[in-house]
Amino acid sequence: MKRIFTLILVVVCVLLLAFVMSCNNDSRDTDTSTPSDTSSDTAGDTSTDTNTDTDTNTDTSSDTDEEPPEDELKSWESTASKEVIEKSEALLQSKHKLTYNEDGSFRVLILADTHVQPNINETDINELKDRIKLLVDKENPNLVIFTGDNTLRATTEEELRACVDVIASYLEEKQIPWCHVYGNHDYEGKAISKAEQQAIYESYEYCISKDEGFSTERVGNYVHAVYNPDGSIGSVIYLLDSGEYSRYTWSYVLEDQVKWYKETSELLQEYNDGKVINGMMAFHVPMVENKYAYENRDNKDIVSDWNGLRNEVINCADYESGLFDAILERGDIKAVVTGHDHLNDYCYNYKGVKLAGSPTVSDFGYHSADIQGARVFDLNAETVGTNIPTYVRYLIERLNPNDFETLDSNVSLEITSEQIENVYKSNGAGGGVIGKCNVKLKDGKGVDGGEAIEIVRGSSDIFDLYFEITNKGKLGDNKYFVVWADFTETEFEKGSFGLITEVGVTAPYSTKGSNTKSSFYYLPDGESEWQELTTGEGGCFGISDTGSQGMNGKKGYFAFPIESFILDESSSLYDNSLIIGVYFYGGIKKNINYLDKPFYFDNMMLVDNYEDLFNE
Repeated sequence: MKRIFTLILVVVCVLLLAFVMSCNNDSRDTDTSTPSDTSSDTAGDTSTDTNTDTDTNTDTSSDTDEEPPEDELKSWESTASKEVIEKSEALLQSKHKLTYNEDGSFRVLILADTHVQPNINETDINELKDRIKLLVDKENPNLVIFTGDNTLRATTEEELRACVDVIASYLEEKQIPWCHVYGNHDYEGKAISKAEQQAIYESYEYCISKDEGFSTERVGNYVHAVYNPDGSIGSVIYLLDSGEYSRYTWSYVLEDQVKWYKETSELLQEYNDGKVINGMMAFHVPMVENKYAYENRDNKDIVSDWNGLRNEVINCADYESGLFDAILERGDIKAVVTGHDHLNDYCYNYKGVKLAGSPTVSDFGYHSADIQGARVFDLNAETVGTNIPTYVRYLIERLNPNDFETLDSNVSLEITSEQIENVYKSNGAGGGVIGKCNVKLKDGKGVDGGEAIEIVRGSSDIFDLYFEITNKGKLGDNKYFVVWADFTETEFEKGSFGLITEVGVTAPYSTKGSNTKSSFYYLPDGESEWQELTTGEGGCFGISDTGSQGMNGKKGYFAFPIESFILDESSSLYDNSLIIGVYFYGGIKKNINYLDKPFYFDNMMLVDNYEDLFNE
């Protein structure tokens, strides 16, 4: 009996132990939160203990040790109201979001007045396409803007699309966002409404033109944002339809457009957490303030700096639309670009806003080959609020003034003997290099018996001379061109000195016969008092230009005010003008007896004050 009892007890104990072990296994399978479980494998489980300060493998290190996902880099969020956010984001919607490059740059290329129309021959069409390709490849823009007069005389949608294809095909191929505004010619025939035109433009994949629809008279008013990497807005670009014609001849931005711009600017500032968003604006017809800037270009209190040329009258409405006042009030627009005037490439910093013209790129409207091209704006993220750099990329390569130093005051202009021997000569009417006069160096005929440039009339009594200088540079503070000349041996009829710049010849006669009498000054050899003389009505000196004194028998220094040197009837020199040479237009009496009678030049200079030039 005792053995049986012992055996039963052993069996019971074994069964109890098996039961207990089974219970323990069940509990481990169902409860992972017990203290015994969480501490059993601290080396292998890095996510179970978030409360200990000594466990360096916990989740608390992931916020600083791991790179956040790319989407989290776009961390900016507006703190404005839901309504402001919704309105702003709807306003800024775009098929292609504009963003700054990694280096903070964003480049805008302006193509003005392409004037594409139906039935232009294929050769000319391909020439314009090649120009657009050249400029795009050279400048590598992030955005291209066509500033109006893009097309004209299209009477069907098919014709219009063919015209737009000419200017847009390469941009579509390169997948470069582009947009447009309308000029005075785009809707001139009224065969295709602007709404219909807008639909055609917007059908292009990379066209980001829009219309906000608030205006009953104008189409294509909108705004685009350029975004920073974090998703915030770095800058804005406003685009407006400036219309066609008005009682002031040219049209202007209307009151409802000004109101929309102000309200949009205020809305986007609220969306941007109260910070002003700076940028630029583009439309076709210049404002009257562009003309004011030109008229006040020498008043640094109004126009702090300027460059480029006003080669034609600024064609604007003589009416203050209120847009410029709104721009000053808002303080966000730092540059305004317009087209319309095909020959103007000026840029005036007027009351803190750059007002810039963009010359035509096309041959289909009036044009001048030496000024065709495209304007460029760099909306750099760090400087867009203070300065938007801009320049014109010309189709014909020209010297860039920024590559040269400013000339000192009282600087002698250096002309080598080789340059004199190979001086460019023409017949006074833009002819080629021909034997209209002979030019060489002559001993004993210059200042103090030194060398002088000798000029002898050839087969023509009128001629032009273009002397290149070796010490090219920006004009700076120099106010007078001074030259020593000897007219004692010939019958000199008329002449004009000028300076050659990177964009052409500047001289008083450039007004082409208008009444432009101006003073210049003469210091006879051996004397100490300067005499005041005047040019004639044609801007020249000499007996054949009405109103001017004769130059025959005169020998000594002559000082000509640089402010009288103009280019193409209007544009004067300024301190950043690049001086590359000296120009002379002259005429000798039409008499065979004067074929071999020379005159002489020496010691050409640029000075700030001619009266102090020879003071001891």
